[in-house]
Amino acid sequence: MAVIHYNRIMVSTRTLILNFLDRHQSATVRDLSIALHLTPANIRHHLELLRKEGVVDSSTETIPLPKGRPARFFYLASKKQANNYINLSEALLEFIRNTSTAPPAETYKKIAEILVKEIQNYGTTITQRLIHAITVLNTMNYEASWEAEKDAPIIKFNHCPYFTLVSDYPELCEIDCYLLSSLTGKQAFLISKLHQIAPNQITCKFKIIP
Repeated sequence: MAVIHYNRIMVSTRTLILNFLDRHQSATVRDLSIALHLTPANIRHHLELLRKEGVVDSSTETIPLPKGRPARFFYLASKKQANNYINLSEALLEFIRNTSTAPPAETYKKIAEILVKEIQNYGTTITQRLIHAITVLNTMNYEASWEAEKDAPIIKFNHCPYFTLVSDYPELCEIDCYLLSSLTGKQAFLISKLHQIAPNQITCKFKIIP
């Protein structure tokens, strides 16, 4: 059995930021940069990801600095204060990575099957299955839609429920592929990942092989 060594390397930057904000209520980019020994640019990048996810918010007021632009305070949004899902998810994903003896594809497929284990009615045609899949996905906060293409249908996610995790755990995209396969009964392939189509909007696209 694999031995897991829990140390700072295994803790993501976003978790470190969230833990710091949880302990100190609020902080500037400079505060976080000094405390976590990371560059301000790195801190800003992760704060932006957390802000888009709605986990972190920022104050409208700023404080002047001797050099550079005024500093803004960042703090945990109310929905983050109400749960610990991100930290738990990271711990579970890390545990799976380090302890699973099954092939990764088999593990991801099993997770996808568990996510939709209560869903049985696919419909008889690919169109019926796609419509059903979109309905299910939208109950899971994917903001999904589908469109017909010349060679194969395309399913589009306008929201990634795992946005703050996916850069450290890209296997979540593999789970999404198996999830789509389970819902449609067809093979699914990721063809576009986190493509920015507007300042505050990103999409992922999957091709469904008929």
